[in-house]
Amino acid sequence: MQNGAPILEICDVYKRFGGIEALADCSFSVAEREIVGLIGPNGSGKTTLFNLLVGYMAPDAGRIMFRGEDIVGLRPYQIARKGMARTFQITRIFPQMTVMENLLLPARGANVGEKASELLELVGLSAFAHEYANDLSFGQQRLLSIAQVLMLEPSLVLLDEPAAGVNPAMQHKIIDLVHRLNREGRTFLIVEHNMDLVMNNCRRIVVLNMGRKIAEGAPADIRRDPEVQRAYFGS
Repeated sequence: MQNGAPILEICDVYKRFGGIEALADCSFSVAEREIVGLIGPNGSGKTTLFNLLVGYMAPDAGRIMFRGEDIVGLRPYQIARKGMARTFQITRIFPQMTVMENLLLPARGANVGEKASELLELVGLSAFAHEYANDLSFGQQRLLSIAQVLMLEPSLVLLDEPAAGVNPAMQHKIIDLVHRLNREGRTFLIVEHNMDLVMNNCRRIVVLNMGRKIAEGAPADIRRDPEVQRAYFGS
């Protein structure tokens, strides 16, 4: 069950790559202040959808509405300025720059240094502000990538496998950060293969398979959905 007005609406989206149908008739919405999980087997279209949402490519058909505005055709920087930003499965930090410099690079406006310091405190990286980003652990680099996104002050954050490759303690730290930011008003759409993490932390889950939405609902409903079980286990 959704709460509040939709911040994001994906309406009958299609995307093909040659003869491959990466997304077909994909429709769902994300309400303000939700934490929504987006799951599915490898090749189900999750990354393609994220790339469409932030303007890295355009759909072949359909609409993507952000705060009631169709954003199809906008450039990535224009979408980011409207308040939607993403992280990546493979972190995209600048390894030979300091942690602080990584945050200042995408920053705009006044008081960016103060904002960067506050975000480093929030994600627990203040002590590493003047260290090279390459010297951080992989989990700390994940936190840095989230802080980079937060420098853009997004209202909707797309997280691409935030827990992948990090130890359980760091996973908990990342998820605690997500819940704190959510309580402060941010909305999250999360792609993640860790089913326990998704089921325990997302209020609603959307399932893709072979480019099509096959299920949507509360975690308990998704767990027992026969089509979801067939998509993952083949039976």
